[in-house]
Amino acid sequence: MQEIGKTRKNSETATRKLLYEFGPFRVDPQKRLLLQDGQPVPLTGKAFDILLALLECHGEILTKDELIGRVWPDTVVEEGNLGRNISSLRKALDESPDEHRYIVTLARRGYRFVADVRERWEENGIATGPAEVKPFPAPGVGALPPAGTSPRHWLRWNMVASIALLAVLTLFGVVVVAYRWARGRGRTALEPTLRQLTANPTENWVNCAAISPDGKYLAFLDRTGLYVRSIDSGETHPIAVPPEWNRNVITGLRWFPDGGKLIASVRAADGYDIWAITTVGQATPRLIQRGGLWPAISPDGRSIVFQNGITTDGFQPYVSAITTTLSDRCDYAMQIKVYGNSPDEHRYSPGEVISTEVVPVMGNPDTRRISTSHVERQNLTIRMCVRRLTRLTNGFSKKWENLWAAYCLHFAWYNFGRVHQTLRVTPAMEANITNHIWELKELLA
Repeated sequence: MQEIGKTRKNSETATRKLLYEFGPFRVDPQKRLLLQDGQPVPLTGKAFDILLALLECHGEILTKDELIGRVWPDTVVEEGNLGRNISSLRKALDESPDEHRYIVTLARRGYRFVADVRERWEENGIATGPAEVKPFPAPGVGALPPAGTSPRHWLRWNMVASIALLAVLTLFGVVVVAYRWARGRGRTALEPTLRQLTANPTENWVNCAAISPDGKYLAFLDRTGLYVRSIDSGETHPIAVPPEWNRNVITGLRWFPDGGKLIASVRAADGYDIWAITTVGQATPRLIQRGGLWPAISPDGRSIVFQNGITTDGFQPYVSAITTTLSDRCDYAMQIKVYGNSPDEHRYSPGEVISTEVVPVMGNPDTRRISTSHVERQNLTIRMCVRRLTRLTNGFSKKWENLWAAYCLHFAWYNFGRVHQTLRVTPAMEANITNHIWELKELLA
C-alpha cells in the first residue's frame, strides 16, 4: 500500500502520474482533485485523503484505526472526526448513507471501497495506455453483495443467509438432543443401598456419629468410648478422651475440613463446652469454647458457629413462640427481673432492678450463660442506629417491607462497615469473611 498523496513512480520521468476512475468520477492524487464528468467537486483535504486511502486499498477492509493513522498520522483524534469526513465524502459522491455504490460501512470493523476502479497512467497530460480495470472481488463466504446491489436486495440477501444459518443450528441442536436421549435410554438410575457401618448391641447403641470429609472414616460414640473406623476395611481405633468426660452426653460430633480432628459439645457440670479432639495419636483434647452446643466449622477450619441457648425476659408470649418454633432443638431459659421505684426517677429512666429469678423452660440451659444483657445491648444499639425505632421520633412508614429493609441495612453496616473499638476492625473482618471495610456503595450494590 502507498502513503496518501504519493503516486506510484518509476525512474522514467517525473511527469508521469496515476489517475483513479470510478463511475463518473476521476481522482488526480497529484493535483488533489476530484472530478465528476470533468467538473471539479469541492472536497476537504481530510475527506480527499480518506478517498485516496480507500482507492489505494480498493476491495480491502480498512479499519477505523488504520484510516485515522493514515489520515491523521501525528494527531490524536476521535472517531467522530472520521465519521464526519466519511459523511462529507459520501455527499460529494452523491451517495446516501443507505446506498453502497462506492463506500460500505462494516459495523465494528471499518470501511471498504466496493465500486470497480480503473487505474490510468498519464504522461504530460497524454494517456500512456489503456486503463487498467480492477473490479471488486467476487463475494465469497461472509462477503458483501456486489456493488450496485440495492439496499432492499442486500437486506433480503442477509435475511436469507440468517434464516439458513438458524436452520442449520436448529438441526444441529435437534441431533445433539436426540443423541443424548438415545444414549440415556439404556441407562438406569442407581438404586440407593443401605450399608451397616457399626454392629453395636442394643444395650450399647451409637449415640452420635460423623463421616470424614473424604468419606473414608467413621467417627462414632457409644457407651464404651469414642472410636474411628475405616469404612472400607472395618479397622477400628479408640480415641483418647479424658476419663472424667461423661461419654453419654457428648453431642454435635463433627469433622474438621482437614480430616485430622473432631469437634464436639461435651457436657460439663454447669452446661456444655466445645472441644477439639485429635483422631491420631494421644494428644489431649483442646477446649475451644466455654458454653456452646451443636458446633459447625467453616470450610477453611478457622471459625466455628454454635448454639448458645436462648434467654428472654418474663414476657409470656416468648414461651409459646420459642417452644412452638424450635421445639426441643435449643436450650431456653427466662431471666425475670423485678424492678423497684427509683428515688430520682425521670420521665424515661428505667426502674432499679432489686432482684432476678432464673426459670429454665426447655432443654438444659447453661446457667453460666443465662443473661439478657447481650440482647438488651443489641436492642439499644438498634434503637440508636435505626432512627425509626427511637423514642419521640418523627413519623415513619409502617409498612413491613420498609422496616425489614431498615433492619437489613443496619446489620449489614454494623458487621461490614463499622469498626468496633474492641476489635479495631469490623466483625466481618474479624471473622475472615472480608478483608476490608465496606463502603456504602458496596452495601447497596
